[in-house]
Amino acid sequence: MDVHIHMTYCNPGGGFKMLASNYLGITEHPFFLEVEELTEKVMVTPADVAGRLMRSEVPEVALRDLIDFLKIKKREQGESKAKGVKEERAGEAEIEGKASGTCGDMPKIQQIVGKSSRSNDL
Repeated sequence: MDVHIHMTYCNPGGGFKMLASNYLGITEHPFFLEVEELTEKVMVTPADVAGRLMRSEVPEVALRDLIDFLKIKKREQGESKAKGVKEERAGEAEIEGKASGTCGDMPKIQQIVGKSSRSNDL
């Protein structure tokens, strides 16, 4: 049987703190603020966060690794958005170019139209 489970992204408040408590046994840490700020901006699943927190039993090491991971994800997601916008703009420009009559056959069409209008003048 194929079962799909919908997982939400990790929220900065309860989700991350619960994972930190479960995996590191801590409820507060100076790095929490930076992690929470990054999780507001980056789409990351609880599984991603838990995977990073399990890498070390030392809270500073695990949280620093998580922060580095979140910064990389933020950069990647920013690049993906920029690439998507660039491709979207290129597609729009291509469509506008075709709609404005800049296709390669336009001079031929103008020649044909010009000939037919001259023959009507005779």
